[in-house]
Amino acid sequence: MGRASFEYDEVGNTFYYVLVSFYAIILFPVSYYCLPGGAKTETEDVINEHECQCDGCDRKRRQKAAHQPWRRTKKIIKFSVLVIAWAIFLLIVKKTTEIENTHKDYDPYQILGLDHGADEKAIKKAWRDMSKIHHPDRGGDAEYFDKIAKAHQALTDKEARENWDKYGNPDGPQATTFGIALPKWLVSKEYGLWVLAFYGLIFMVIMPTVVGIWWYNSIKYSVDKVLLDTTRLYYYFIHRTPRMEIGRMIAVLSGSFEFSKQYNAEVVERESDDIEVPRLMKMLTGVNDKGKEQPLSQSYALKARILMHAYLSRLPLESRDGALDKDQAYIVTRILRLIEEMTTCSQNLLAYQQVRIPIEMFDNLLRLQPMFVQALWQKNSPLLQLPHITDFHLQHLRKVLISFAFFRALQFIVRWYLFGKWTWPTFNFFGLRNRNNNQQERNECGNDQPEAQDLNEGRTEADPDPDSRDLSAIPPNKKWRISNECVSLIHSVISGLWAAYALLYYKDLVQDLLYFRCEAAINLILMSTGYLLHDLLDLLVNEQSARIIELLYHHVVVLGAFAVTMFFNRFLGVVVFGLLMELNSIFLHSRSLLNLYGVDKKNPSFRIIALLNMVTLFAFRLCVSAYLLYFAVNSISYIPWYQALINGVLILSLAITNSVLTYRLLAADGLLGTKRERRSPAATNVTNVESGPLTGEIVDDQDHHTIGVQTGSGTVPLVEDATQTVST
Repeated sequence: MGRASFEYDEVGNTFYYVLVSFYAIILFPVSYYCLPGGAKTETEDVINEHECQCDGCDRKRRQKAAHQPWRRTKKIIKFSVLVIAWAIFLLIVKKTTEIENTHKDYDPYQILGLDHGADEKAIKKAWRDMSKIHHPDRGGDAEYFDKIAKAHQALTDKEARENWDKYGNPDGPQATTFGIALPKWLVSKEYGLWVLAFYGLIFMVIMPTVVGIWWYNSIKYSVDKVLLDTTRLYYYFIHRTPRMEIGRMIAVLSGSFEFSKQYNAEVVERESDDIEVPRLMKMLTGVNDKGKEQPLSQSYALKARILMHAYLSRLPLESRDGALDKDQAYIVTRILRLIEEMTTCSQNLLAYQQVRIPIEMFDNLLRLQPMFVQALWQKNSPLLQLPHITDFHLQHLRKVLISFAFFRALQFIVRWYLFGKWTWPTFNFFGLRNRNNNQQERNECGNDQPEAQDLNEGRTEADPDPDSRDLSAIPPNKKWRISNECVSLIHSVISGLWAAYALLYYKDLVQDLLYFRCEAAINLILMSTGYLLHDLLDLLVNEQSARIIELLYHHVVVLGAFAVTMFFNRFLGVVVFGLLMELNSIFLHSRSLLNLYGVDKKNPSFRIIALLNMVTLFAFRLCVSAYLLYFAVNSISYIPWYQALINGVLILSLAITNSVLTYRLLAADGLLGTKRERRSPAATNVTNVESGPLTGEIVDDQDHHTIGVQTGSGTVPLVEDATQTVST
């Protein structure tokens, strides 16, 4: 048997098969990776149009796009390269399909022109016939005649036939030939040297260079992608100062060599930093350039520390072309990794017992990470994490809470002053109604037996009467009503005079009801917001009648008006102008207090208060409501439709409330006829507003509740409460 031999592809047939196979292995995954990426990018562009359009989100999108300035160009180039690559692939496939198969198995039957399985007689006959034609002596082809003779021998000679059946060749086993699917010109003398040089360039120059660069860059970083020099810096300062406060940690972090141009080529040093950075430092507290420690006193560390403080303080950066914003974003994107590295260094020093690290050190490190995530100092309110909430809004919230606490404390002071108690048990209207019904039944039946009286006294407020669920007929807690009216009166005096002062002192507030803003008017709204929240809570806890519905409606409308003013930063003059209605509320609450104390309507003081109430009602409620409605109609043309709609609904709601109030006051004073005039209390000399549970008869009013007032001789027949209503 011959030796094995290797042959290169001289024609190039097998080379095309190998080329198209490896080409497809590379082309298919690359196409799958590139095409969905392009489609995803286009989808993201469409979605971005419907995402949040606030300044922060828009700035994030622009910063993200700034990192890919050639994205559209890259997408076009990528698509073009893919098209060309697929065109080349199709061309290679076409070339491969056109290759003719030159290899044929040895078949003696085919050479002799016989069918497989022909007998020996047919074989010899075919041999004789073809020899007569192709014998060289008769002018035939000698080479072809040898093939015929060999085919005849393979079919007639027993040994040759066995070799052909076993090895496919009548001569027996042949030398093994291995084909190399590379063009033969690669190893030819003409191109062999160039191919060898190409291999040498790739494996002896390019690959060692790439590996060397990668190794040189990788040995400068730790496992967490932090410069080893920075890690050594952390070890040094932690060993020197084991107990670090947060300010000291920020200073050490600012000295990280990731922020130095000498160690990091991505850092950009600008001449404008010499002007912009010191100007920014003057706006910060706790940052100065008087330190002497190295490298913390170097310019790059000072700049990084200033930008960190500005980030945590949420100070806007003023720089040319947003240079400081870019530097700050670069620092913030790497700061969490540096904090983790500092934590690792502290743990290693503690584990190897080289330095005793106090627990406060780790506590401060744990606090430092959320500070940079939230862009807040530890002392700042967590509410600043909410969208659109700033220190400006928190100051307003603090003022509202102070106002709420003031009026809450004021109510307890009024209760103590009037009744000698800070508070009393919650009023149970079911129990009171039940006792009143029992008392009325005893009066009708004349039952004065002690047993019945003891039975009545034994009933508790927890025993409701099934028939006493009509809220419109349940009297409110008289003591609470008096204290609530007193607090409302004090608020009316403060807010009414405050609104009048603001409109008289700030002329622009009257001339520009829409856009002008002043601190006095804003504080007035915040003070009134605190009062309304206090009164809303007080009503929900103590008011037990259907009257709470209209009061809650009024409070919600007014709070909505305040919220619209603070949210849109407009309509401040409209709200202050509307608060002039509180000047009428002064006399409205005074009249209600006189009713609660049982003052006769014919009393001169009651008549004076009622007259002033009607005058101020017309001047500061009806006229103001009419003017605000006029303003709402005229402002439709130059403000957004949704603001005009909200403004109009709120003003119209208050106008309806004032109209209902006017009707009730006119009915209470008998100006709408004697049939609708409310009853006044019977004459009495002494009114005891500190008496215990009411036991007098309860008589219902058509529109309002009435309150029995105990006197020295019994119960006054029902003090009306027609004026206890909402105040703007």
